[in-house]
Amino acid sequence: MIRSTVRHSIALKRLAAAAVLLSPLASAQTSSQTPQWDIGNGNMRFLGCYAVQRAVQCDIVYTLIRAKAGLLALEQGDLTYITADGRDGEAQSVSVGGAAFGPTSQQDSLNGKPQRATFRLPIPASSKPLKTLNIVGHVLSNITISHSGAPALPKATPAAAPVPSTPQNAAAPAGQSGSATISGTISAGDELQGAVVFACVRQGDGCDNSTIKYTEIRSSGQNAAYTIVGLDRALTYTVVGWLDTDGDGEVNAGDLLGTYNVGSNAAPISPPHTSTDFSISEIQD
Repeated sequence: MIRSTVRHSIALKRLAAAAVLLSPLASAQTSSQTPQWDIGNGNMRFLGCYAVQRAVQCDIVYTLIRAKAGLLALEQGDLTYITADGRDGEAQSVSVGGAAFGPTSQQDSLNGKPQRATFRLPIPASSKPLKTLNIVGHVLSNITISHSGAPALPKATPAAAPVPSTPQNAAAPAGQSGSATISGTISAGDELQGAVVFACVRQGDGCDNSTIKYTEIRSSGQNAAYTIVGLDRALTYTVVGWLDTDGDGEVNAGDLLGTYNVGSNAAPISPPHTSTDFSISEIQD
Protein backbone atom coordinates (compact mmCIF):
# COMPACT_ATOMS: atom_id res chain seq x y z
CA MET A 1 0.00 0.00 0.00
CA ILE A 2 1.42 3.37 -1.06
CA ARG A 3 0.68 6.25 1.30
CA SER A 4 2.37 9.62 0.82
CA THR A 5 5.75 7.95 1.18
CA VAL A 6 8.63 9.87 2.78
CA ARG A 7 11.86 8.22 1.61
CA HIS A 8 14.58 9.74 3.74
CA SER A 9 17.11 7.14 2.74
CA ILE A 10 16.90 7.93 -0.98
CA ALA A 11 15.37 11.30 -1.80
CA LEU A 12 16.97 13.15 1.08
CA LYS A 13 20.43 11.76 0.49
CA ARG A 14 20.22 12.92 -3.12
CA LEU A 15 18.75 16.23 -1.98
CA ALA A 16 21.65 16.79 0.40
CA ALA A 17 23.99 16.49 -2.56
CA ALA A 18 21.90 18.75 -4.79
CA ALA A 19 21.26 21.29 -2.06
CA VAL A 20 24.77 22.65 -2.25
CA LEU A 21 24.41 23.30 -5.95
CA LEU A 22 22.94 26.20 -7.87
CA SER A 23 25.39 25.38 -10.68
CA PRO A 24 27.66 22.36 -11.14
CA LEU A 25 29.99 24.05 -8.61
CA ALA A 26 29.68 22.79 -5.02
CA SER A 27 30.08 24.69 -1.78
CA ALA A 28 30.60 23.38 1.74
CA GLN A 29 27.58 22.21 3.68
CA THR A 30 26.35 24.71 6.22
CA SER A 31 26.32 23.94 9.91
CA SER A 32 23.42 24.70 12.21
CA GLN A 33 22.67 24.43 15.89
CA THR A 34 18.92 24.17 15.31
CA PRO A 35 17.77 20.87 16.89
CA GLN A 36 14.47 20.91 14.97
CA TRP A 37 13.88 21.29 11.23
CA ASP A 38 11.32 20.64 8.50
CA ILE A 39 11.91 17.66 6.27
CA GLY A 40 9.66 16.20 3.60
CA ASN A 41 6.05 16.34 4.79
CA GLY A 42 6.98 16.61 8.44
CA ASN A 43 9.27 17.87 11.14
CA MET A 44 12.37 16.22 12.60
CA ARG A 45 13.85 16.93 16.02
CA PHE A 46 17.18 15.85 17.47
CA LEU A 47 16.64 14.44 20.98
CA GLY A 48 20.22 13.66 21.98
CA CYS A 49 23.04 11.12 22.10
CA TYR A 50 23.67 8.82 25.06
CA ALA A 51 25.95 6.00 26.18
CA VAL A 52 24.74 2.38 26.02
CA GLN A 53 27.06 -0.42 27.15
CA ARG A 54 30.00 -0.21 24.72
CA ALA A 55 28.44 2.11 22.13
CA VAL A 56 26.63 5.42 21.67
CA GLN A 57 23.08 5.90 20.43
CA CYS A 58 21.49 9.08 19.04
CA ASP A 59 17.73 9.63 18.92
CA ILE A 60 15.56 11.73 16.67
CA VAL A 61 11.80 12.13 16.53
CA TYR A 62 9.85 12.62 13.30
CA THR A 63 6.30 14.00 13.19
CA LEU A 64 4.25 13.94 10.00
CA ILE A 65 2.38 17.25 9.67
CA ARG A 66 1.59 17.85 5.99
CA ALA A 67 -0.04 14.56 5.03
CA LYS A 68 -2.52 12.20 6.65
CA ALA A 69 -0.23 9.18 6.46
CA GLY A 70 3.22 8.29 5.19
CA LEU A 71 6.28 6.17 5.77
CA LEU A 72 9.42 6.99 7.72
CA ALA A 73 12.28 5.00 6.16
CA LEU A 74 15.87 5.43 7.30
CA GLU A 75 19.19 3.69 6.72
CA GLN A 76 22.39 3.67 8.76
CA GLY A 77 24.12 6.07 6.36
CA ASP A 78 21.54 8.76 7.08
CA LEU A 79 23.62 9.67 10.14
CA THR A 80 27.32 10.47 9.87
CA TYR A 81 29.61 11.89 12.54
CA ILE A 82 33.04 13.29 13.32
CA THR A 83 34.50 12.54 16.74
CA ALA A 84 36.43 14.98 18.91
CA ASP A 85 39.73 13.50 17.69
CA GLY A 86 38.77 13.83 14.02
CA ARG A 87 37.64 10.31 13.18
CA ASP A 88 34.59 10.11 10.92
CA GLY A 89 32.07 7.41 10.19
CA GLU A 90 28.43 6.53 9.83
CA ALA A 91 25.93 4.83 12.11
CA GLN A 92 26.34 1.08 12.54
CA SER A 93 22.58 0.44 12.48
CA VAL A 94 19.21 2.15 12.86
CA SER A 95 15.85 1.39 14.48
CA VAL A 96 12.56 3.17 13.69
CA GLY A 97 9.70 2.87 16.17
CA GLY A 98 11.41 0.33 18.40
CA ALA A 99 12.06 -2.22 15.64
CA ALA A 100 15.16 -4.40 15.66
CA PHE A 101 18.37 -2.59 14.72
CA GLY A 102 19.56 -3.14 11.17
CA PRO A 103 21.07 -1.37 8.15
CA THR A 104 17.60 -0.04 7.29
CA SER A 105 14.37 0.43 9.22
CA GLN A 106 10.93 1.85 8.47
CA GLN A 107 7.50 2.41 10.01
CA ASP A 108 4.18 3.87 8.87
CA SER A 109 3.62 7.49 9.91
CA LEU A 110 0.36 9.07 11.11
CA ASN A 111 -0.36 12.79 11.14
CA GLY A 112 0.64 14.41 14.44
CA LYS A 113 2.07 11.23 16.01
CA PRO A 114 5.79 11.47 16.92
CA GLN A 115 8.02 8.55 15.87
CA ARG A 116 11.33 7.85 17.54
CA ALA A 117 14.27 6.65 15.48
CA THR A 118 17.55 5.56 17.04
CA PHE A 119 20.95 5.38 15.35
CA ARG A 120 23.66 3.23 16.94
CA LEU A 121 27.22 4.54 16.54
CA PRO A 122 30.24 2.19 16.72
CA ILE A 123 32.18 4.37 19.16
CA PRO A 124 32.97 3.82 22.86
CA ALA A 125 30.40 4.90 25.45
CA SER A 126 33.18 6.91 27.11
CA SER A 127 33.68 9.06 24.00
CA LYS A 128 34.08 12.82 24.33
CA PRO A 129 31.46 15.13 22.76
CA LEU A 130 31.06 14.64 19.02
CA LYS A 131 32.52 17.39 16.87
CA THR A 132 29.72 17.19 14.29
CA LEU A 133 26.64 15.11 13.63
CA ASN A 134 24.95 15.05 10.21
CA ILE A 135 21.39 13.73 10.23
CA VAL A 136 19.91 13.43 6.71
CA GLY A 137 21.72 16.60 5.68
CA HIS A 138 21.16 18.66 8.85
CA VAL A 139 24.43 19.34 10.65
CA LEU A 140 24.80 19.85 14.40
CA SER A 141 28.01 20.65 16.27
CA ASN A 142 29.53 19.84 19.69
CA ILE A 143 27.11 17.08 20.65
CA THR A 144 27.38 16.02 24.29
CA ILE A 145 27.02 12.31 25.08
CA SER A 146 24.69 11.77 28.03
CA HIS A 147 25.18 9.02 30.62
CA SER A 148 21.61 9.33 31.93
CA GLY A 149 19.84 7.09 29.44
CA ALA A 150 17.64 7.77 26.44
CA PRO A 151 15.78 11.09 26.23
CA ALA A 152 12.01 11.03 26.63
CA LEU A 153 9.79 10.98 23.55
CA PRO A 154 7.59 14.09 23.24
CA LYS A 155 3.87 13.57 23.66
CA ALA A 156 1.72 13.30 20.56
CA THR A 157 0.61 16.67 19.26
CA PRO A 158 -2.87 17.45 17.96
CA ALA A 159 -3.22 16.60 14.30
CA ALA A 160 -2.20 19.34 11.96
CA ALA A 161 -4.76 21.19 9.89
CA PRO A 162 -6.31 18.99 7.18
CA VAL A 163 -4.01 18.54 4.22
CA PRO A 164 -5.40 20.67 1.38
CA SER A 165 -6.37 18.89 -1.81
CA THR A 166 -5.06 21.83 -3.86
CA PRO A 167 -2.20 24.24 -3.16
CA GLN A 168 -3.15 27.13 -0.90
CA ASN A 169 -1.51 30.24 -2.36
CA ALA A 170 -3.57 32.96 -0.72
CA ALA A 171 -1.37 35.83 0.41
CA ALA A 172 -0.84 36.47 4.11
CA PRO A 173 -2.14 39.72 5.61
CA ALA A 174 0.22 42.66 5.13
CA GLY A 175 3.25 42.50 7.41
CA GLN A 176 2.84 38.80 8.23
CA SER A 177 4.94 35.85 7.20
CA GLY A 178 3.79 32.24 7.08
CA SER A 179 3.69 29.06 5.02
CA ALA A 180 3.24 29.34 1.25
CA THR A 181 3.98 27.41 -1.93
CA ILE A 182 5.89 27.66 -5.18
CA SER A 183 4.43 25.71 -8.08
CA GLY A 184 5.02 25.26 -11.78
CA THR A 185 6.08 22.78 -14.43
CA ILE A 186 9.51 21.21 -14.90
CA SER A 187 10.49 19.84 -18.30
CA ALA A 188 13.39 18.02 -19.92
CA GLY A 189 14.30 16.25 -23.13
CA ASP A 190 14.33 12.97 -21.22
CA GLU A 191 12.35 11.01 -18.63
CA LEU A 192 11.82 13.08 -15.46
CA GLN A 193 10.68 10.43 -12.99
CA GLY A 194 12.88 10.59 -9.90
CA ALA A 195 13.93 14.20 -10.38
CA VAL A 196 14.01 16.46 -7.31
CA VAL A 197 12.75 20.05 -7.40
CA PHE A 198 13.75 22.14 -4.41
CA ALA A 199 13.67 25.73 -3.21
CA CYS A 200 16.31 27.25 -0.98
CA VAL A 201 17.79 30.57 0.04
CA ARG A 202 21.01 31.13 -1.87
CA GLN A 203 24.29 31.13 0.06
CA GLY A 204 27.34 31.75 -2.11
CA ASP A 205 27.35 29.14 -4.90
CA GLY A 206 25.04 26.89 -2.92
CA CYS A 207 22.12 26.79 -0.53
CA ASP A 208 21.46 27.54 3.10
CA ASN A 209 20.50 23.95 3.97
CA SER A 210 18.23 25.05 6.82
CA THR A 211 15.87 26.70 4.30
CA ILE A 212 15.47 23.79 1.86
CA LYS A 213 12.03 22.51 0.88
CA TYR A 214 11.58 19.99 -1.90
CA THR A 215 9.34 17.65 -3.83
CA GLU A 216 10.19 14.57 -5.88
CA ILE A 217 8.72 13.90 -9.33
CA ARG A 218 7.04 10.49 -9.23
CA SER A 219 5.16 10.59 -12.54
CA SER A 220 6.70 9.54 -15.85
CA GLY A 221 7.15 11.78 -18.88
CA GLN A 222 9.18 14.75 -20.02
CA ASN A 223 6.94 17.34 -18.33
CA ALA A 224 5.66 17.30 -14.75
CA ALA A 225 3.79 19.68 -12.49
CA TYR A 226 5.31 20.31 -9.07
CA THR A 227 4.39 22.13 -5.87
CA ILE A 228 6.85 22.92 -3.07
CA VAL A 229 5.06 23.53 0.23
CA GLY A 230 6.00 24.93 3.62
CA LEU A 231 7.90 27.98 2.34
CA ASP A 232 8.40 31.13 4.38
CA ARG A 233 6.76 34.18 2.83
CA ALA A 234 9.45 36.36 4.38
CA LEU A 235 12.27 34.64 2.44
CA THR A 236 13.42 34.75 -1.18
CA TYR A 237 14.12 31.38 -2.80
CA THR A 238 15.97 29.98 -5.78
CA VAL A 239 14.28 26.99 -7.44
CA VAL A 240 16.48 24.15 -8.69
CA GLY A 241 15.75 20.89 -10.49
CA TRP A 242 18.09 17.88 -10.56
CA LEU A 243 17.89 14.35 -11.92
CA ASP A 244 20.68 12.07 -10.69
CA THR A 245 20.76 9.88 -13.79
CA ASP A 246 23.43 7.46 -12.56
CA GLY A 247 22.17 7.33 -8.96
CA ASP A 248 25.57 8.02 -7.43
CA GLY A 249 24.41 10.89 -5.21
CA GLU A 250 26.82 13.28 -6.93
CA VAL A 251 26.13 16.04 -9.45
CA ASN A 252 28.29 15.24 -12.47
CA ALA A 253 28.33 15.00 -16.25
CA GLY A 254 25.27 13.22 -17.62
CA ASP A 255 22.93 14.36 -14.84
CA LEU A 256 20.14 16.82 -15.64
CA LEU A 257 20.31 20.15 -13.82
CA GLY A 258 18.62 23.53 -14.12
CA THR A 259 17.19 26.54 -12.29
CA TYR A 260 14.19 28.81 -12.69
CA ASN A 261 15.67 31.73 -14.60
CA VAL A 262 14.75 35.19 -15.77
CA GLY A 263 16.90 35.74 -18.82
CA SER A 264 20.06 33.70 -18.34
CA ASN A 265 20.31 34.09 -14.56
CA ALA A 266 18.73 32.17 -11.69
CA ALA A 267 15.81 34.29 -10.47
CA PRO A 268 15.14 34.56 -6.72
CA ILE A 269 11.39 34.54 -6.05
CA SER A 270 9.17 35.11 -3.04
CA PRO A 271 6.29 32.73 -2.31
CA PRO A 272 3.49 32.34 -3.02
CA HIS A 273 4.48 32.00 -6.67
CA THR A 274 2.77 30.10 -9.49
CA SER A 275 3.77 29.32 -13.08
CA THR A 276 7.37 28.80 -11.97
CA ASP A 277 8.14 26.86 -15.13
CA PHE A 278 11.67 25.83 -16.10
CA SER A 279 13.66 23.06 -17.72
CA ILE A 280 16.66 20.96 -16.80
CA SER A 281 19.30 19.79 -19.24
CA GLU A 282 22.28 17.46 -19.36
CA ILE A 283 25.51 18.56 -17.71
CA GLN A 284 28.31 18.31 -20.24
CA ASP A 285 31.92 17.30 -19.54
